[in-house]
Amino acid sequence: MKRLTIDYNEIYRKAMEDYIAALVTGGQHAVTANFVLPSLIEQGLGVTLQNRMLFKCIMQLNDLTEEEKKVIEPFLHNDKVLFYGTEKFSMEKSYQLFVEKGVLKNAPDNEMILTGLAQKEKKKLPRTLGRLLNSNFAKEEIRPEYLELLKNFFVELNIRNCIMHGLGEMFDYLDIGLVAIMFQMLWDIVECEIFKN
Repeated sequence: MKRLTIDYNEIYRKAMEDYIAALVTGGQHAVTANFVLPSLIEQGLGVTLQNRMLFKCIMQLNDLTEEEKKVIEPFLHNDKVLFYGTEKFSMEKSYQLFVEKGVLKNAPDNEMILTGLAQKEKKKLPRTLGRLLNSNFAKEEIRPEYLELLKNFFVELNIRNCIMHGLGEMFDYLDIGLVAIMFQMLWDIVECEIFKN
């Protein structure tokens, strides 16, 4: 059976088509875009923070054994590499190497960002938008004004959960204006405009 992967480009196109259709017809809602964009933002921010952490840690490494070099080798070139296994399984050796070499603090936040899943007192902590935004690494990497905006939008106002779970009956969480804001957030994440450097 062929392994299924998520085509984020297709999801993005569908959200954009929904948004444009709502603009053209004068609609107040872009429902598909509203449901899809929080997930794209979460995925985009997670991957971008993971890549930044990976790059910063690799750049600090030195005096590696041949075995240790094999761990980071797939990340040193622009070749397409297929990892067989979960993200946690594939990234765990890198995380352990970075901690052992002292280039990354052994902390649940760091493990969650790099491997997608952390353990804290027998509790699994998967990578979520809230955990990403509240991590120390996000505070170090994201410009303060963007971090405040993202936290206000997704933590304080809880927009993602209100859209996904229908919370907050006094506010129109499917409004096209929210879609416009989330598209801009996604573009700023993808273009790395939200980061300090």
